[in-house]
Amino acid sequence: MAAECSKVQTSELKMPNSNTARTPQDGQSNSNASTQQMFYIIAIILTTTSLINGIDWKGNNWAQWCDFVGNDLTNALTKAEDCGGRCSSTPGCTHFTWTNYKGGTCWMKKNGASKSDAIPKQDAGAVCGVTGVTPATGKQRKITFVNRCAYPIWINPLTSANGPQLGNGIQRLEKNAQITYNIPDSGWEGRFWPKTECDNNGQKCAVGQSVNPCPSNGCQPPADTKIEFFYPLVGNPNTVWYDISLVDGYSLPMEIIPSTKTGSCVTTNCAISLNACPANENSVGDLRVMKNGRVVQCLAPCKKWNYPAPYGKGQPEQSPTGLQFCCPTPPVSSKQCIAGEVTKTQYVKLIHRDCPTAYSYAYDDKGGLHNCPNPTNFTVNVC
Repeated sequence: MAAECSKVQTSELKMPNSNTARTPQDGQSNSNASTQQMFYIIAIILTTTSLINGIDWKGNNWAQWCDFVGNDLTNALTKAEDCGGRCSSTPGCTHFTWTNYKGGTCWMKKNGASKSDAIPKQDAGAVCGVTGVTPATGKQRKITFVNRCAYPIWINPLTSANGPQLGNGIQRLEKNAQITYNIPDSGWEGRFWPKTECDNNGQKCAVGQSVNPCPSNGCQPPADTKIEFFYPLVGNPNTVWYDISLVDGYSLPMEIIPSTKTGSCVTTNCAISLNACPANENSVGDLRVMKNGRVVQCLAPCKKWNYPAPYGKGQPEQSPTGLQFCCPTPPVSSKQCIAGEVTKTQYVKLIHRDCPTAYSYAYDDKGGLHNCPNPTNFTVNVC
């Protein structure tokens, strides 16, 4: 752990009993005043050292020399400093204990606990902590994907930096099949996109594979229809955010249907045809990505400008055209971007016409961003 906690035990801080006689020492009288003064001293110590039940938390969510009993969920071999993160990324885990058992074991626990529930241990190797996660309400938050395409697809999740990974990973869906991704109680932020013609591991895909492992003819640009979600932790009053992002481009049609509908918490979809992709966009040319004579992706103007050949022009975003189409911040502000050339492109006009509730460029928040109450479940139809 980052810092060593105090080794003060409960027995070292005994509150004086006013009904018990005390022998005066060093000239001090056994008066009510001295007893009251002792209470004040003890109170100051408890306040300044963050002691709860004799355990010094030092303002952290973890402490040494402590334990939680009962409500075990699961355990894993891990370092002490990784136990809290492991608990946060495990659905249902609300508090934890770490011990030296088998070289280091994280005991993840459920049903909620507070610091006042921790008990002191005569063991410097015992660490306990809470995650701040409210116990689950029995309603698992989830996102369910349904394949409405006439062929198999793969769903690829990508978690934002340092977030918990979704247990399902990349999943193959046959026609009309569905898969559900459960959202951790600790929250989740990330994106999904569809892929086609993949290997048995959902990799080396003919369409939708923008990073290694690539197929034999190389990876494609990241011009896939993407959907993005932000889930706060369970019980948090903050809302769930979601969107369909066509900022880099689009591929397969997608539709997001929330289980609750109020305000901007509405169904959003984009079923735009790939054949509508501009073949002669201003300043950048053909936005179509072709495979065997058919359009499989449509690049956004920015992605066409900055992506390397053969799919793009490989030009910098800081160039005059790049500033107009990509709106890097700084130097381009959101207001400058909205008033700039990107909103006048054939691509953005096409998206606004056929997919008015989706993002078409970086600052297209007015129609693209949606929020729902926490918790909300979603159904996502592909094709």
